[in-house]
Amino acid sequence: RVSPSRISSWAQEQVQALLVSIAHRGWVSKMRATSVLYFVLWFAALEAVAGSYRYGTLSWKHVEAERPNTVEFELITAWTRSFKWVYVKQVDSPDGSARTLDSPPIVGDVLRVTGLTFADETGTKSTEMGSSSIVVKTGDGAQYFVDVQVTAYSASEDWVMGNFTFRHSYATPYDADAPFTPIYPADFSYEAATGEDLAANQPFKHTPWVATFEGCCRAQVDSNVNNGGKAYKVHTMLDLTDRNNAPAARTLPVITVPVAGSAMPEEQPMFYVMAKDQFTPGRLDPTAMSSTTSNYPGDDHAPAPLKYMLADAAALQLEGYMPPSGVAVHRDTGMVT
Repeated sequence: RVSPSRISSWAQEQVQALLVSIAHRGWVSKMRATSVLYFVLWFAALEAVAGSYRYGTLSWKHVEAERPNTVEFELITAWTRSFKWVYVKQVDSPDGSARTLDSPPIVGDVLRVTGLTFADETGTKSTEMGSSSIVVKTGDGAQYFVDVQVTAYSASEDWVMGNFTFRHSYATPYDADAPFTPIYPADFSYEAATGEDLAANQPFKHTPWVATFEGCCRAQVDSNVNNGGKAYKVHTMLDLTDRNNAPAARTLPVITVPVAGSAMPEEQPMFYVMAKDQFTPGRLDPTAMSSTTSNYPGDDHAPAPLKYMLADAAALQLEGYMPPSGVAVHRDTGMVT
């Protein structure tokens, strides 16, 4: 534990953010004898290639609220459990044994995600300088500190995972301030217009809001795989005229598969990416309401089945990212081989 008078300016910023977050959530008034709140800042000698991020998925769904265009975000992440974590909330051990700030996280703890290895201003490498704030940005200028509620962990595989949910209201259902992108469907006629009347007549493509979670660095599990020591980034797009949710994925940080007995295709290891539309029951395909266009009914209510792909640096907008080699995912089923 470090006295606020002795910590650096970035550390003071994090402590203040913790206090504000806890005050807003009412945790101070709800503190019980069975759980303890800690305000602590850990200092560790972290090498540039160090990191604790294992995986993450960011999704959202529309919710009824007093303000229109309100969505609930869910960020599910997994991290290295042995990292020196900042505890926002620490619960008692189930067996009654004593816990300290050096104890690894268990189910029920709340962890503040901060600058795990000090990303530089580009977010592409780790340095001794840079921002310590790791946040979710909603795309309209708002951002939220990430407090992960631990839901599972593995002591043997050294990972901890949990979720962070929050609600946010957008001023418009999509980014209406983005540049106007007209479309010219061959089977559709419209009356030309100028100025404010143009959007009321011309078919155009929407620009969605893009919410992101990014930082540095990925866990250095192996120097040859998983972009260890590099920046991470997940994002999700929102157009509330088209969809009322984003597909939600559920998986484990580490998936164990058997070694292939031979080179035969049928003996190769595989697993499925578990993802589905949050509101569509069973295996039914979801439907696009507007297909992200206005003034063009020809693409309304079209089927919108989930599609899968291995993201590359361009898709992630993440310089230096390398897709895993020797891995493929089926576009329609999500089967990974």
